[in-house]
Amino acid sequence: MSRTINSLEKGLRTLLLFSIENETLSAQEISNGLKIPLSTTYRYLETLTGRGFLMKNPDRKTYQLGIMLLDLGNMVSSRMKLSEKLLPLMKSFSLLSEETILFNVISEWEAVCVESVSSRHLIILNPKMGRRLPLHAAASSKVLLAYQEDAFIDSYLARGNLAKLTENTITAPAKLKKDLAMIRKQGYAFTDEEANLGVAAVGAPVLRSNGNIAASLTIAGPRERIIEKKNHLINLIKKFSLEVSQELYCAGRKPGTLRKRR
Repeated sequence: MSRTINSLEKGLRTLLLFSIENETLSAQEISNGLKIPLSTTYRYLETLTGRGFLMKNPDRKTYQLGIMLLDLGNMVSSRMKLSEKLLPLMKSFSLLSEETILFNVISEWEAVCVESVSSRHLIILNPKMGRRLPLHAAASSKVLLAYQEDAFIDSYLARGNLAKLTENTITAPAKLKKDLAMIRKQGYAFTDEEANLGVAAVGAPVLRSNGNIAASLTIAGPRERIIEKKNHLINLIKKFSLEVSQELYCAGRKPGTLRKRR
């Protein structure tokens, strides 16, 4: 393991040797910069070139940063542009609902909070960016799971890792699958202390124009406040999620019809 980490560090250090002042470097210059033998340097260069992180110049003697880094940079740029559009919407939603608004995406077997706007109440829910939750608990997570293909849902349930986060967490596969079907049918999820004690939430899917789910949008807060205005918040989250779908993923058009399950 330590050898792998050391190799990864050397690879990253290789990329960091490049700059505006040093757009191209020879193998010898990279070897000197890393303070490692030239023969070892060539092995790193071969790997980085093969993966697209570096390009070998036509003169065959120098290297420069590759197209893969451009692709990754474009992903970051896209993410920043997404936030520029998303945050103003979420702030207005928070004012209208008077609660915290969460924007989550799926990452492997978890839901990840990538944006959040807290309410102005004295007692608030203040989730951390990057916070991860299992897909079977909390409105924001269950919406993401409910709108996946049946094969994905079956694989998730087959893992047998339905951790019980609170007394209200659903851990029986059959019951969870039934709950997911209901979420999909009604177009939203409501959860009461499933992932955190004292917290309730309503969540809805953010859809792409082809009907695929892109993210979940959730209104969350102290359970007493959420339950008191549950029906109102359900109507709001369905309206909010449609607006975000249209603004971010459908260029103002109506999101596509939900795909049939396969």
